Amino acid sequence: MHIYLVRHTTPSVAPGICYGRTDLDLAPEHPSEMAAIQAILPQDYARYPVYTSPLNRCRRLAQYLHAAPQPDERLLELDFGSWEMQPWGEIPQPALQAWMNDFTHHPTPSGDSYEALYARVQQFWDEITGLQTPMVTVVTHAGVLQSLLSLLLDIPLSKSFRLQVGYGGVLEVKYQPPAIKLKFLKG
Repeated sequence: MHIYLVRHTTPSVAPGICYGRTDLDLAPEHPSEMAAIQAILPQDYARYPVYTSPLNRCRRLAQYLHAAPQPDERLLELDFGSWEMQPWGEIPQPALQAWMNDFTHHPTPSGDSYEALYARVQQFWDEITGLQTPMVTVVTHAGVLQSLLSLLLDIPLSKSFRLQVGYGGVLEVKYQPPAIKLKFLKG
């Protein structure tokens, strides 16, 4: 099975803003970014399932790539709760430091822990790898991709934030249990 993991295109948000579940619009350059992603995917990808986070920045890309993408709430980004849309520099330092010291287990105020995100992403992964299809495309967010990479590369979840996938990034996973081959097609 070939699984293509795609990060959404550049969102319309000022630098330095904390966002996760906020439903952002796309930056003006999104048409060219979408075309570049489509050019990387295999020619026949649209014959197979495309799953997407329901948030606008993923859903619009998925709709560009496929006539009927399947939204899945398990692909939603980390919920930063009361920190959403706040400048990182204005988040109270004691709360931010407590989260940074243990972001894996410590949820943001009124938000998620990274461990909760990982659990739902792992459930999604287990489901799609059980499908009887040769190919799947998944359009989602950085946090989801980082947690998936943690799972696939068998690295501690606490280290996965070091794995960066840029806007419009595409990864190809060749899944043939027990072997998994991972290749960055666009970073």
